[in-house]
Order: sequence, then structure tokens, then C-alpha cells
Amino acid sequence: MFCSQCGSEISENSRFCGLCGHNLVKDLPASVKIPVPVPVTARRFEPSYAGFWLRFLAFIIDMILLTFCLKFLGGILEGVSGSYGYGGFDSFFGNYFLVWFLLYYSIFESTDFRGTPGKRALGMHVLDLNGKRLTLLRALARNFCKLFSFCAILVGFIIAGITARKQALHDLIAGCLVVL
Repeated sequence: MFCSQCGSEISENSRFCGLCGHNLVKDLPASVKIPVPVPVTARRFEPSYAGFWLRFLAFIIDMILLTFCLKFLGGILEGVSGSYGYGGFDSFFGNYFLVWFLLYYSIFESTDFRGTPGKRALGMHVLDLNGKRLTLLRALARNFCKLFSFCAILVGFIIAGITARKQALHDLIAGCLVVL
């Protein structure tokens, strides 16, 4: 077979001339069948789930950060107000640590950060089961359910090491995933 443009010899199943680049498909008679490449089927995306120890390290980072911020803020407010000692702003932040804990985790997980600074530093995201960002209500529910994990002698956290998608008890209850 020869190219109709430049006259060079080409193989029968070629689509283009190797010399001039002419499209040979439109020059072929209708009786010649050219194989069409089959498209590769899209694979289902399977995320990599964050395990127990990586999540534990993120928790330590977040607790250090949260404690430091609350102590710093309490110290500044006590210095400005002049009320040092027992019953000042530092104890106010300490007494309501659970509220600050819930707000810190829930706000970071429900915004475009999709995770606390500790999780983000380790490359983790908190998502719902559909792979979308958490709503503030779901993030609050997830973090409130962490109390059950604490009360159950930390078993709720430990099950993140055994479940298929590495979900802790609070993730199972709230329908969430922590992915890398």
C-alpha cells in the first residue's frame, strides 16, 4: 500500500503516513476495517485511610496547639484585665476546655481545611462517606461522639486499627472517614 500524498510505502493497518503524516483512514475503501482502540475503563477511586497511629499523632499535635492557644489567650486577657490568679480568664478557658475542643475540631473539619492543623500537617482529610466536606452539624456530632470513645476506656479509638476503613467509633456513628 502507498500513501496518496507522498507515494511512500506504508503498512496496511497504518492510520497515518510515517513520512508526510497524511491521514490514511479517509483514503481507504469502506471494505477495510481499522481496529479502533478500546478506551480504558475508569477505575473506582479507593482512598487510602488514615490508621490509628497517624491519627493519634495528629491528636497530640492538635492538643498541644489547642492548649497553647488557650493558655496564651487566657494570659493575654488576664494581663489586660489585671485579674491574675484563681478565677481569672486562664481558668475560664480551662474550665470550658470541652467547649473549645468541640469548636476547634468542628470548625476546622467543616471548613475547606477538611481537618485540624494536626491532621493537615500529616496530610489527612475528614470527609463524609460520599467523599464530601462535612457540614458543621455533622462535624459537631462526630466530635461530640468522641466522648463515648473516651468513656469506653479508649476502645472507641482503638477500633480504628481493626475496621476495614480504619474508622473509630465516632466515625462510624457520624458516618465519616479520615483519608490520606
